Amino acid sequence: MTILASPRLIDIVRYALRNRQYGEALEIIKLLKEEELKLIFDELLFAAIDHLGYVQDLREQILRIDHTWLYDHIEASVRHLLLNPQVDLFYAYPLLFALAVNVNPKVATYIIDQAKRSQDPELIEVGEDLQARFDGKDNVSG
Repeated sequence: MTILASPRLIDIVRYALRNRQYGEALEIIKLLKEEELKLIFDELLFAAIDHLGYVQDLREQILRIDHTWLYDHIEASVRHLLLNPQVDLFYAYPLLFALAVNVNPKVATYIIDQAKRSQDPELIEVGEDLQARFDGKDNVSG
């Protein structure tokens, strides 16, 4: 039987992530079990695209989650995240793409399509760059 952290601890981590206290949150997140990471997946995903200083650390924590679970859950989370008005799409598209391309390529193509359909010429260019990376014309690892 696996003993999980208390719901209160998960609430504290959620609060820290939602309030962009990523350094503090990471100290606890690194100690969480995979099942606990699943409980805060959406918050982790948002944090992983929100603050460039913690992108790699947060991505590493996300990738501790079972690949099959990530494959099954990342699409809905990405779709929801891209609708969030607090998300800076110029940075979000490439960061989400870098994560999704190795987890669920279908989600990576969704991200590309969303960027290319934008009314913003800069986001269209981001989409074209991501498409080139996806097609193997550039490094895909992000």
